[in-house]
Amino acid sequence: MWLVSCVRIFSANSYYWFESNRPLQTQLNNNMKYILILALLFATGCSTKYYDDPNVWAPLAVAAALQINDLDEQISDNLSERTPVFGSNRAAAEASDDGLLYTDITVITSAILTPAPSNNIEDWTNSKLSLIGSQWLVYEGTRSATSFFKGNTNRERPNGRCCLSFPSGHTSQATIKADMTAMNVNRMDLSLAAKKSINTFTYSLAAITAYARVEAKAHYPADVLAGWSLAHLIGNVAEDYIDPNKTYVTIAPMMYDDYTGAFVIVNF
Repeated sequence: MWLVSCVRIFSANSYYWFESNRPLQTQLNNNMKYILILALLFATGCSTKYYDDPNVWAPLAVAAALQINDLDEQISDNLSERTPVFGSNRAAAEASDDGLLYTDITVITSAILTPAPSNNIEDWTNSKLSLIGSQWLVYEGTRSATSFFKGNTNRERPNGRCCLSFPSGHTSQATIKADMTAMNVNRMDLSLAAKKSINTFTYSLAAITAYARVEAKAHYPADVLAGWSLAHLIGNVAEDYIDPNKTYVTIAPMMYDDYTGAFVIVNF
């Protein structure tokens, strides 16, 4: 019920914002300030069980603060012009793409290494398919949520391309994969120090991916902060529903004369 209510509120405000007669640039600037506050309220007020995670609310608070005196644009211009870490916009863009690839590797590897309920080959296979399938659905859900916000904000990118800047898809995708990796690692029979080291490495990959998007002139800082927050919110919810020792996802192949595919059953 709370989710439906929040979506209705968001949709109603989106209609008001973009049906007004104000100039587009003024409208976008004001919308960014308002949507960041709304997103913060959504994360803290609508998802009361998960609001106290600083990875959810702190980035949104910073992103909202960056809208004061155009700090968001100033930081973006400075970093994308100086490119102090990657040396060029193109190198930064390539680094962000590499970050997505590396987080793909970490989440799949960690899912395979997560303990299965038994050593029986059938149980092991079912457990891995269930875990990987469940986490893939979470990843796709994160992509869809990111696309929803992009479509409702229509923020122009720093490089002038229209209009899918807010929030950053690279950041939300890398971060949700880091969350899924941490979920898997925390279920392994490893020392606390080993778990912290692996998780620190994985989240560093996500953070580098996020920063690279700013230096590549593809996103403003607020965009990547919002992507980080959104992914963590979804990851926190997903952690309650994904258990490698239970079969939540059943994947069966389908092969016909004219096409092949897979049949997916999700149980919650």
